[in-house]
Amino acid sequence: GQIRNITFVDSLSQAPKDAWDVSDGGNWSVMAWVEPEGAGYHLYIGADGGINADRACVDLFAGYQNVLTIDFGDAFHTEDTTDMSRMFFGCASLTELNLSSLDTANVLTMDRTFSWCRSLKSLDVSGFDTSNITSMYRMFCGCDNLTELDLSSWDTSALVDMTGMFGSCLALERINLDGFETGNVVTMSGLFHSCASLTELDLRSFDTGKVEDMWGMFC
Repeated sequence: GQIRNITFVDSLSQAPKDAWDVSDGGNWSVMAWVEPEGAGYHLYIGADGGINADRACVDLFAGYQNVLTIDFGDAFHTEDTTDMSRMFFGCASLTELNLSSLDTANVLTMDRTFSWCRSLKSLDVSGFDTSNITSMYRMFCGCDNLTELDLSSWDTSALVDMTGMFGSCLALERINLDGFETGNVVTMSGLFHSCASLTELDLRSFDTGKVEDMWGMFC
């Protein structure tokens, strides 16, 4: 059977006796267990007080092609995380993600974070603190079913690389980039590549003074 759902919990009180230790130190502080659910399994990961994420969450859920839901609740703490590259890469069955509890204040890189999440229809990242992020390389590339994104609240003053950020977002009709600061961006190549459904695009806030590469930006 396949893992279909993943839930993080902030208590080990419900962990069964056959749960296994997934803690870094092998001290049983973080446990995981599965329960049958429908045609697959529900994976639970828990720790008393919640799980403290590593500095690098690279590839954390990458390749979980059959996972339908990931529920972080308030049990996954990312205060120390600096790299979220490919965190959800290729999660092709996810239809929505609630990331409102994730702390991204110290994140420097979000390369391909949501790349090829082909089924995502809803993604609210408006609460992300992006003030330290330098690279969003292909961040949403291949999100075939996203129809709109509101990034108007993002602080992108540190951003350098926007290569292919929205590439192959085939259904994307609207992107709110009001207030986007691009004064330090060096490359925008392929930024809106294959965005075949875009009906409006306001880039009046864009500063392209340092941009060296716009190859295929609107191709």
